[in-house]
Amino acid sequence: MEMSGASVCIQAGTTTELNLADWAGANGISYDSVVVETSAQSLDGFLAGRCDVLTSDVSQLASLRAAMDDPDAAVILGNVISKEPLGPVVRQGDDEWFNIVKWTLIAMIQAEESGVTSENIDTVTTNPTVERLAGRASQTHEYLHLSPSWSYDIIKQVGNYGESFERNIGVNTPIGLSRGPNQLWTKGGILYAPAFR
Repeated sequence: MEMSGASVCIQAGTTTELNLADWAGANGISYDSVVVETSAQSLDGFLAGRCDVLTSDVSQLASLRAAMDDPDAAVILGNVISKEPLGPVVRQGDDEWFNIVKWTLIAMIQAEESGVTSENIDTVTTNPTVERLAGRASQTHEYLHLSPSWSYDIIKQVGNYGESFERNIGVNTPIGLSRGPNQLWTKGGILYAPAFR
């Protein structure tokens, strides 16, 4: 709210550009746009002092900050001004691949919710959902045209959603993101998986 009059590096043609305009207009904040073509140019402009601020979605900002020689020299402001959901995408019209990608994400989220990790997936249980995730009691592979161990292989090799998040962009990585809304619904986030059957 104190950035009125600031110059802002922003990538042209992005929803971020529109979100900033909406937020600034709604809050009576004026700013000077320094429009660039790529996120790398946005960071270059910021580092060179051509802009006071750069804007993007939180994960992109964290990635750009991690690329700086001194990441501690920049701060990501805590007030998020828009919702920009990020997730896996596939080419339209490839329904089989779409289903595989969708069910992969569902399996990873369900595994985290069920307490299944890359370390404990080999433990046999009496929980039907866990047994389906481990590939020991499911026919889901038939619908996806995959091997019976497809979800087991993903969880064993990649981990559940939380393991993958923490390993790649979590608080103990150079990107340093907290889970925030990417937490399970049972822990106050927005992630949930439909019934894994």
